Amino acid sequence: MEHLQNLPVQPCTLPPVFLTTFIKKCFPESLNDVDFDQALTALDYLRDLEVRRKKELDKAIRVRGQHDAKIVQMRSRSIRLDHLYAKALVGIRRWVSFLAPLLRQAGV
Repeated sequence: MEHLQNLPVQPCTLPPVFLTTFIKKCFPESLNDVDFDQALTALDYLRDLEVRRKKELDKAIRVRGQHDAKIVQMRSRSIRLDHLYAKALVGIRRWVSFLAPLLRQAGV
């Protein structure tokens, strides 16, 4: 266990540019064009980006201090992003709960 704790921490996530490109491609306008397996993966990637954003904000607060003007601005944006993220997830859950019975009826 001690050996594992002494190993360097390595990032285990993909680059943000790749993630955002992949996520955008997974949510086309037409339902017929959706690959649901990839869309579920995209939701996981979206969560990873959100976690990364929060960690970066926490790191910036530790380095610059919570009263720095840029940090205050980033915090207010972060609060808005948290609300938008929550709304998006609720919308996706509603959409899936509406769509799942229809797909079951269609035999998909």
